[in-house]
Amino acid sequence: MKSFDIFGVSDNPRRAAIVAGAFAAVALLLIALILILRPLPDAQVYDMRILPFQTEAGVEIAYRPGEPVSEIVTGIPAAASEGLNLGIGADALSLSDREGYLAITGDEAFDVATLVIPEGRGGPAKAYPLARFGSEAVVLNMAQVNPRAIDGQRVEAGAAGPAFQWLGPAQTWSGEQISMVFEPSMPPAIQAMIDNTIAVINDYYKAELGGSLDAAPQLMLLHAQGRDGQILIEGDSVRGQSLIRFAGGGVAAQGEEAQRRIRQNIAHELAHLWQLERDGVSRAPDWLHEGAAEAIGLESLYITEKYADADYAAMLEGARAGCAAALRRGPLDKAGGQGRHQASYDCGAILWIALAAQQETDGGAVAVTWAAFADFAENRRDGQSADAFFDFAEDWGGDAFANAARQFVNADFSAGNGDLVIEGLFAADL
Repeated sequence: MKSFDIFGVSDNPRRAAIVAGAFAAVALLLIALILILRPLPDAQVYDMRILPFQTEAGVEIAYRPGEPVSEIVTGIPAAASEGLNLGIGADALSLSDREGYLAITGDEAFDVATLVIPEGRGGPAKAYPLARFGSEAVVLNMAQVNPRAIDGQRVEAGAAGPAFQWLGPAQTWSGEQISMVFEPSMPPAIQAMIDNTIAVINDYYKAELGGSLDAAPQLMLLHAQGRDGQILIEGDSVRGQSLIRFAGGGVAAQGEEAQRRIRQNIAHELAHLWQLERDGVSRAPDWLHEGAAEAIGLESLYITEKYADADYAAMLEGARAGCAAALRRGPLDKAGGQGRHQASYDCGAILWIALAAQQETDGGAVAVTWAAFADFAENRRDGQSADAFFDFAEDWGGDAFANAARQFVNADFSAGNGDLVIEGLFAADL
């Protein structure tokens, strides 16, 4: 009987050796892929349903493991969990701190537990809060709600889905490049202002910032009544989603200051959506990331004529004054860790504007400068780190400016004059 040799190697020892080597290489590759792709020994994938819903008290989050468990460690920072309490199963459960995160622990294994977030207890203002409350709806940060560990085992993958989840009544609007979800109570005039600003600013970013948005991002807008005369606008962004909460009688009145700040926040959060599409952004310190979004946003509003000269000048002067005051409270690179987040916005914006001003050939545009930095940092192992920024500043603005930038960020000017420090930065002489 004749054998059938599909490789034609039975009578060719050299070819047989080559084929055998190829098989060995493929086998090694398959083994390597199995080792790479399998879960780590200390990580597991759990069947866990997470069901958030609104209650009269605020928001209740139901954890429903597929099999009974003894402990769920959430992604909620323990330091931000004050006021949170247990609902279903509270008699046999307790809340505790597990290595800085909030844990739900049972006296014995449990198959359901609910965590209650009372209205007004959404977490600290600038720590990617757990929840933002509007007048009718709530936006929940699922990235913090998802488990980090179950029964002492690190969780390999959290629940699928977007980071921000809308709960409650909503109206929607969809444009060519972005979609919106907003509360029915949002004043129509504010809706119209936001619609118009979004379209123009996003077109500007598309032309100037480089990169692209993989899909139409979602903008979530909450509106709360607040106090008479109050203008409170808070925003957070993750990849593909932005959340902005408007509160106060001053917002509803839509005076000159309210209109400036509404547009400012829209432009700032849209800038984040474009920033978050670039590689290495997770390594950026607050002053670099937030400062860039602030400077790009203000510039975009001026260039697209959403800000008049007086609007732009007033906002720049506000940032300059805020930065001068912040420098008197300590180094910029320590501000975020000390909870002085406004310093990152104000001084970070001033730093980016000063860097852009070193390049007269590009008209001093912050958007052009940031896009060049994002390209510069894309292939660096440290991404958009402080060191990457200073290296880029040396290329873009020269040695003297790079040295001044390092001083501006790292030095302690608490005994100095903040206005003179800012002047020294622009003159590249600190």
